[in-house]
Amino acid sequence: MRISNFAVAAALLAVTLPGAKAETPFDGPVFTPDPSKPVASVSKVQVNFPNGNYLTEFNTGSKDEVIISKGTQSKKCTDVSGFGSYWTFTFDKVTEPGAWTLLIPSGAFTHDGQQSPLITTVYNVSDDIDYKWTAYPPAGTEKDIPQYGDFDINFTFTDATKVELNTAVAGAKIEVKLNDNTLTAVSNTSEEEGYRLSASGTGLRLQVSKSLAPDGGTVTFHADKGAFSIDGIASPAMDYSVTYKKPKTYTYSLTPASGSTVAGLKEVVVTFDNADTAEKAMFLNPSRVILTNEGGTETAAVSIDAVDGAAHPSFKAVFPDGLADGKYEFYIGANCFELDGKDFVSPEINGTYILDSAYVPSTGKNVPWLETFDTADSLNEFTIIDGDGDSENGTPYGKWHWAQSEYLKNESGYTEEARVMTGTDTDDWLISPALRLEAGKTYRVSLHARPYGFWSETFEVKAGTAAEPDKMTMTVIPETLLKDGSTGEGDFYGYLTPDTGGDWNIGVHATTKADGFYLHVDNLSVSAPIESNVPAAVDDFKVDCNYNDPLVAVITMNAPSKDSAGNAIDAIEKIEIKRNGTVINTIANPAPGAKIEYKDEVTIAADYTYSALAYNNAGAGMETSLTAFIGVPKASFPTEVKGWETENEGEVKLTWKAPETDENGKPINPDNIDYMINELYFDGEGIAQKTVAQGVKGTSYVFQAVAEGEPQQFKCYGIFAHTTGGYSNGSQTRDIALGKAYTLPWTEGFGGESPMLAVYTMAGKGFWGIYSEADGNITAPDGDQAFAGMSAETAGDAAIMVTGKIDLRTAVEPVLGFQVYHPAGNSIGTIDVQVESGDDFKSVKTFTVDGAETAGWKLSEVDLSAFKGKKIQLGFYATGTQPNTLIRIDDLNVEDKSSGIAAVESNDVRFTTAPGAIVVAGAGESVANVYSMDGRLVTSSIGDGRIDVAAGIYLVKCGNSTAKLAVK
Repeated sequence: MRISNFAVAAALLAVTLPGAKAETPFDGPVFTPDPSKPVASVSKVQVNFPNGNYLTEFNTGSKDEVIISKGTQSKKCTDVSGFGSYWTFTFDKVTEPGAWTLLIPSGAFTHDGQQSPLITTVYNVSDDIDYKWTAYPPAGTEKDIPQYGDFDINFTFTDATKVELNTAVAGAKIEVKLNDNTLTAVSNTSEEEGYRLSASGTGLRLQVSKSLAPDGGTVTFHADKGAFSIDGIASPAMDYSVTYKKPKTYTYSLTPASGSTVAGLKEVVVTFDNADTAEKAMFLNPSRVILTNEGGTETAAVSIDAVDGAAHPSFKAVFPDGLADGKYEFYIGANCFELDGKDFVSPEINGTYILDSAYVPSTGKNVPWLETFDTADSLNEFTIIDGDGDSENGTPYGKWHWAQSEYLKNESGYTEEARVMTGTDTDDWLISPALRLEAGKTYRVSLHARPYGFWSETFEVKAGTAAEPDKMTMTVIPETLLKDGSTGEGDFYGYLTPDTGGDWNIGVHATTKADGFYLHVDNLSVSAPIESNVPAAVDDFKVDCNYNDPLVAVITMNAPSKDSAGNAIDAIEKIEIKRNGTVINTIANPAPGAKIEYKDEVTIAADYTYSALAYNNAGAGMETSLTAFIGVPKASFPTEVKGWETENEGEVKLTWKAPETDENGKPINPDNIDYMINELYFDGEGIAQKTVAQGVKGTSYVFQAVAEGEPQQFKCYGIFAHTTGGYSNGSQTRDIALGKAYTLPWTEGFGGESPMLAVYTMAGKGFWGIYSEADGNITAPDGDQAFAGMSAETAGDAAIMVTGKIDLRTAVEPVLGFQVYHPAGNSIGTIDVQVESGDDFKSVKTFTVDGAETAGWKLSEVDLSAFKGKKIQLGFYATGTQPNTLIRIDDLNVEDKSSGIAAVESNDVRFTTAPGAIVVAGAGESVANVYSMDGRLVTSSIGDGRIDVAAGIYLVKCGNSTAKLAVK
């Protein structure tokens, strides 16, 4: 039985349109699996056209011409799925060794009018593949003895799908040795002295009891060919060894150096002199880091963090504020760090310090301060923190670094910037050197920022009293979105008013959540203190779009009423309004606190940055800016989406209600909206989409979805609203039955290949499924050993099962009959029979699944005469009224009772039954045809006589006479 295999949420993800059309879309197809390597079998082949894009389409009529063959053997493609440049072909599994040729005929694919050439490739199927393998630790290397756990070795087999410990070759053995002593296999190395071998996925794991070699030794592993199996065939022969040894002793140094006099002991940097890499141990916590004064008071560390840029791996211990002057002992317990990738080998760390608050070294730079990043050395004074750790996991540019960009902005053809590669949950800091700032003074902090290409980025700028993320407590520029390289680039600024004087650091924090590429910054600056009597920023600054004229920005604000120090001001000389840094209007002599409105008309829909800056006789004040989309924003998604087949077979009509608001909940003009229609289907991994139409105006669309005469199938469509702001989320139709309708008599027994059905959960966890007689030890009433059931975990769970289209246009007295299993005991639920005849499903008759003294199947019937002359779909809406119940139905049939299907006589032809036979009388020389209840011809006979058949229910036709007979 084919059941619709997806039910998508009403709001789909927004559509992202692919890139530009490739010039040679079918050149260099890439196949998966790789044809250059032997394989144990072939069942699915993916073809990727690297130069293709979303315009690449497959000609469904070519499916049967896609074959994989060897000699006279040939297998046709059984299924094709995919979208754009990625397509997957499915075959009955090929396992016979030899060279099998995959052939995709010319014209199988089209791309914007171009047709693909003949595409072939050869797979070498073999039952003797020498799978390549890698090991960790690598073969022949030395590794320190682990402090905890046993010797742990992992083997991974390249190009394998599944590794199993089943012996593939009789007599093949595995041998594990430690220092030339053969070990025995055990089930638990922590309790027994030996080795344990296990398989998982595409690898093997070998564990050897460390207690056998406390001072180290060499582990060897040998496997005969076929000692285990890979993808169901013999594994390769293997030889491997690794040597474990005692770890080395590490040394360290401290900054400030032990014995130093310091003005304030806020941090101590520990550098491991003879280590190349270091990480905190998993159980390191403040209780293991102790600062003790002469009075014996212990003060725990606030944090321990890595220090980038040191000659050797370094860590920083940070202590609370407010330590009294005096002598202090610093201590970190042993094994708090992992060095060179080795667990728990760091030494105990000790140091002595004299804290003298009168000792104040000067480190901060004076303002105004500007960093243009003109040379690679410009980053030497910055603190760079790779908070997300991606630079340590194979992404060298995953932390801030210096770069010459691709922009042509100076004579050399490059501009110099700092940049960082972003990704998922980016957490990267670029922190300035210390700057001397005064308490209560206001400073303007600015920078130039841009994303790369069509990727979006987010960042924020913060300030703090130390070059550490947890000290960045003041927000200067809140988190800001750079939409893409064409509209996101710009100058950004904010204001900082320190609450204490001294050294302050400015931190640029990359925070892109996902789908980023590069974030670039340049010209990071901090101004001199702003004069205290210049105007403060304007208040309640807003930029909105006009509903009826979306290319007009409505800018509103209140003029400043105070200066930057918070004192009232008497006059304002002017307020400049800017768009993308250019003055577009000047308001002369506005009254302090006055409400101001200005309308700005733009020519294209895009993001625009507007700002306002007030002046008085003391000069320019504090600027305010924000970025807003001017144009028609994205619409909210369409509603009331419906679809049905028209009078024309295979033609579908879709209707929907236009969104009334944009994505922000504001009214939207429907004249500014067009629509994209996508077909939604399941591609074996998830929901895929294929575009049917774009630029559709209005709220309906009619198109031929299935060719006339094609077998019936379910289709589902998503409707997406489109404006100049982009595509909305989508809303979907229910599954629509399209194609050639089923004729009478129609039956469904759930026992094998059956007409298509779709199932939907309507409440709770209700679900329709197919069950065998073994499920609950219940015999199916129609003898096919299967039935349908709706399971309910709790009372109120409900689901509906929907049939394909059934043609009643020639029926006179159509009737639905089906069997319902009534259990003994209490009532367990209801079955509401619904019919869809072009205006959605409507209830026709409801049955209660009552308890009975004796459990068993009972016939239920529904008169369908009200739907004569129509094509219908049936829906079986079941609701459980008891927990943990299964509502069962079987032997569905729709027949026309007026057609003589009852045991009748007509034109002197008479039908009767005998054990194992149908008896025909009065047929003369006419042919009597015997049909199964699903319409298949079983046998034929000429004239009168006995027709032998198996027990069952049959339709017999002879001339104008028809009978439905039950043969025992």
